[in-house]
Amino acid sequence: DPAADLGRWLEATYRGMDKKVHSHLNTRRLRILNMFEVSRLDRDAAFVRTARDIAARRKGQNRGDVMPELQPARRSDLSDVADFVKDAGIFLGVHGTRAVNIGPILGSNFRLPAALKGVPIAGSAFGAGTYFADSWPKSHGYVGGSGSVYSNGSGSIQGRGFFMFLCDVVGGKFHYPRSTMWGETKIPGDADSIYAHPRYCSSLANNEYVIMNPSGQQRIRYLVEAKLD
Repeated sequence: DPAADLGRWLEATYRGMDKKVHSHLNTRRLRILNMFEVSRLDRDAAFVRTARDIAARRKGQNRGDVMPELQPARRSDLSDVADFVKDAGIFLGVHGTRAVNIGPILGSNFRLPAALKGVPIAGSAFGAGTYFADSWPKSHGYVGGSGSVYSNGSGSIQGRGFFMFLCDVVGGKFHYPRSTMWGETKIPGDADSIYAHPRYCSSLANNEYVIMNPSGQQRIRYLVEAKLD
C-alpha cells in the first residue's frame, strides 16, 4: 500500500538511491507502478544464520575504509537481525534484471553465473558472483526494455514496467579491487564480499557490490515495478 508507512518509506528509499551520474536517465521521470514486500521463510532463515555467523567473526573488526552509500536513514524492518546488523555489515542493495527472470528468481533464488546454462550474462567485471548496486539507475542498465544498455533491450514483458529487487545484503568485511577481476570465483583474502568503489578503481562511476554466496548472504525484501516517462 503506497499510502501506508512502509509504502511511503519504500518509495522514498528507492527514489533516494540515485547517484545521478546517468545523463541518459536524468531527463526522464520515474513512475513507480507497483511495490511488493517479499517473504520466503526458508531463504530468510538462511540469511539470518549467515548474517549471525559473519557478525560473530567480524565483531569489533575494521570491515573496511568505505561503507555502502545511499542507504536509508532508518530501517525499522530489520528486527530479526537488529542485534548484529552492524557487525554483519547488512546494507540495502538494488538488483535489476530482465522481467522474464523475476518469476524464476522468486521461485528459487539468485544463481551464480556458473550455474546458468544458455542464459545471457550481463557483466561480471568484478568476479562471477551476484551483483548489487546502491543506485537504481545503475541497475536499470540490466532490466531489459528501452534504455537498458547492458541487456540490449531484451527480456521485457509487453505492457509491464521494469523490475528491481531491493535486498538485504551481508557485506561483512569488504575487499576493494584496484582493477577488474574477470572470471574470479572466490572473494580474495579473508574478505566476505567485494566492494568496487571509484576511490580504488578510477574507471568506475558507480559502486558495485559482489557476493559469491547468494543462498545465504542476501535475502530479497522488496520488488519494485516502475517506468520512465
